[in-house]
Amino acid sequence: ILADHGADVGIVPLLEQPDAFFEARSIARSSDRVRGLLFAAIDFQMNVGMSILDETDLSVPRSVLSMAAGAADVSAIDKPNLAAVHDRDRTRSEARAAKAVGYDGKAAMSDEQAAVINDVFTPSREEVDRAKRFVDAFEAREKGVAVIDGVAIDKPVVDQLRDTLERARSAGMDV
Repeated sequence: ILADHGADVGIVPLLEQPDAFFEARSIARSSDRVRGLLFAAIDFQMNVGMSILDETDLSVPRSVLSMAAGAADVSAIDKPNLAAVHDRDRTRSEARAAKAVGYDGKAAMSDEQAAVINDVFTPSREEVDRAKRFVDAFEAREKGVAVIDGVAIDKPVVDQLRDTLERARSAGMDV
């Protein structure tokens, strides 16, 4: 339908039904227009009988969505903090938990939440400096794995560090 109307837009499906998580990879690959998957947790919690207002363990569906998005090379976007909209600490904690399992971002309900989320997902100056140092050292080696600061660095690690540098550039940081 979008193509028929000449619309050049991406799609970010919201996963909210429990059975959608079993099809998450297929959903992510269902169209070239899919740019990411968004964890719609409130409906998910309601549909599986979890409390919506209390903090509940969402690590399993959060991880499934992240893996599916990664397998399809699209973004994984975490749920907004709806239960405590003005609780910056809870938003920060949720954003860190999502980032730890591979999420690229988190939906926001307010400018206040957006600022916290941007802070969590934007690489710190220390992360940028480390990534640059590791990438430079890896590129200067003649072959194989580079050991920098006691850490073994190979191509997959460097690719991830290059992504960190690109996120920093996108955020307007000097890299």
